[in-house]
Amino acid sequence: MLIHDKKCAIAFVLFCGLLLATSVLAESERYFKADVPVKSQNRQERVSAAELGILDVLVRLSGSENVRFDDALLGATSQAINFVEQFQYAEVEDAELIAQGYKNILQLSFSPRVLRSMLRDSDHKFWPINRPATLVWLVEDHAEFGKQFVQGGADEAAIVSGLQMSAAYRGLPLSFPLLDFQDQTVLSAEQLWALDEEVILQASQRYSADVILVGKYTSTSSGQTWSNWQFFHAGQNRLYDRRGPDARRVGEAAIHPLANFLANMYAIELTNEDKNLIAMQVKNVRSFADYKNLMTLLDAEDSIVEIKLDEVTRDVLSLRLRSEANIEQLISMLALRDSLSAVVEVDQSIPAWQRAAPGSHANPLIYLWRP
Repeated sequence: MLIHDKKCAIAFVLFCGLLLATSVLAESERYFKADVPVKSQNRQERVSAAELGILDVLVRLSGSENVRFDDALLGATSQAINFVEQFQYAEVEDAELIAQGYKNILQLSFSPRVLRSMLRDSDHKFWPINRPATLVWLVEDHAEFGKQFVQGGADEAAIVSGLQMSAAYRGLPLSFPLLDFQDQTVLSAEQLWALDEEVILQASQRYSADVILVGKYTSTSSGQTWSNWQFFHAGQNRLYDRRGPDARRVGEAAIHPLANFLANMYAIELTNEDKNLIAMQVKNVRSFADYKNLMTLLDAEDSIVEIKLDEVTRDVLSLRLRSEANIEQLISMLALRDSLSAVVEVDQSIPAWQRAAPGSHANPLIYLWRP
């Protein structure tokens, strides 16, 4: 057997400890969340919203919008509601959404383990959540006031709102300069508009940012917003233009080239060695003694050659098994164990042909532990 009880015991204790460290995890958890506007709170709309929300999160975690066009991945997202760990409703505040009949924002939190597995199984990269911080300098050439700094504060300009919305979607931490006396002593609006690289980098030193993004824009007489952008990172820089019908949309569009650049640099290939492991969940594991007895039982199955502990959530263990038997044979063998009772959870709203294969991360084998 390749199972290591001592290592699994240590892992079990560590996972339990991590569950208590909610304040530490709060920052990283936002990468696994999605907000989706809904017109009602019925289950069917919640199911549909989960399918939309999980794609947003997968874009953020992969660093690429290509996940939206992957047929294999789209098949798994049809069961997105099963991967939701928490959800709650908030009131809609956006006037445009209210005008379209939306009544609530459904806030969804997805399982990090499942999302990572989905990316691995579909051969997409994973962009770790420890990401470069981006400092944003903005300058507007105003028809009346000329060139002036744009403050990224409480009274946000439309372009700032667009930048922040798109950055949240792609998972880019943004910050803005204070634009205080010290900043304006080093860098003027005219120098920023001229994209004076040396002065911009000097002014940015006080913020210790990993990435510097500079945007300059103006509004035409026809209401269009024209903009130029340049970012600096790790000795490299890129220039690009964006135009649109309003400043908010231009801000949204300006983030994507930077996000794509950083994702290409930092996203990692996930190992494929675990693709053929069988996913399993065991409920009602309430103590370390239960855990130890469960592992002993699984270890006694000759066909099981490896066990990996993925996650502990309350009294549920998420495992992956490597077995010399096929999935049907393994299910039959486990059925002979009195301490394990199979739990069948089938979402009848999903057509049979769309359901994931038993034992996959999207459709794990589920058992009830009966000590």
